[in-house]
Amino acid sequence: MILPLAIGFGTIALLFWANSVDLGQGEKLVSAARKKLGVPYQWGGGHSPDTWGLDCSGLVIVAAKEAGIHLGAYVPTADGFYRNLPSVTSPLVGDLALYGSGGKAQHVTIVTSVDPLVTIGANGGDSSTTTPERAEEQGAKVTERAGHVRKDFLGYRRLVR
Repeated sequence: MILPLAIGFGTIALLFWANSVDLGQGEKLVSAARKKLGVPYQWGGGHSPDTWGLDCSGLVIVAAKEAGIHLGAYVPTADGFYRNLPSVTSPLVGDLALYGSGGKAQHVTIVTSVDPLVTIGANGGDSSTTTPERAEEQGAKVTERAGHVRKDFLGYRRLVR
């Protein structure tokens, strides 16, 4: 079954589709994301085919595609995930952990383990990370981390059902 989800970016509302799936899809999402460990962080990376690296939402997009989770023609951002996906209090493998301030998500990771809590994400970069050299200087890349809950944690969202 295919479920429509609305994504809002300011005054523009975009629509993407997520498959209604079993819990095995969360594991597939994590497996696909783990294949990207060590890939350099690139601001905007993963949002189009001509990028050399991945940013946080780009990792989710690429891993979802490789896991067979159809997001549709429009590319969501961390804030789009935060505003438009179902909120959950007890995460499962494959759920998204979101971070930000002022009610706006600015970073997203994928839950890879619940006990202990571990996430994978494109970390260490920012809007200045636009070259492979800058990513290397910053140590910015896809990493898997334990104890991810930070002061700016906003909550969990469920990408797959």
